[in-house]
Amino acid sequence: MLIAPVVEEVFFRGLLVAVPVTVGGLRFWPTAIVSSLLFGALHVPWNDQLNGTHIWPFLITGCGGLWYAWLLWVFDWNRWTTIVLHSGINAAWLIFAVAGGATGDGLWSNLGRAATIALGTVIALRHRQKLPEK
Repeated sequence: MLIAPVVEEVFFRGLLVAVPVTVGGLRFWPTAIVSSLLFGALHVPWNDQLNGTHIWPFLITGCGGLWYAWLLWVFDWNRWTTIVLHSGINAAWLIFAVAGGATGDGLWSNLGRAATIALGTVIALRHRQKLPEK
C-alpha cells in the first residue's frame, strides 16, 4: 500500500514524465500518455493467463497513470501529491477488494477509489485556479 505507490510514482511519473518534460524539453501530454500505457501494461499478467478480460485493468490503470501524471504537472512536479493519492487508491483496493484487482468487485472498493479520484481532482483544480497560466 505504501511501497508500490512510491516506487511507481518515482519511476512512471518522475523518471518517465517529469524528467523528460522538465529536463529534456519533451511535450507533457505525449510523454504522459506513453508513460500511462506502460503503467497500464505493468498491471496485467504477461503470461499464459493474459486474455481479453485484461483490457479493463489495462485501460483503468492506464487512465489512472494519466491522471497521476496530470496531478504531478498541476502540482509543479511534487511527487508527494501523487504518492499520497496513489496510496489512497491502493488502500481502497487492499481494504475492500484485493481479489477484484484494478476493476474491483465491490461497491465499497469502487466508492473508495472514486472518492480518492474526486478529492484529488477537486484539490488539483482548485490549486490550478490559483496558479498563473502554464
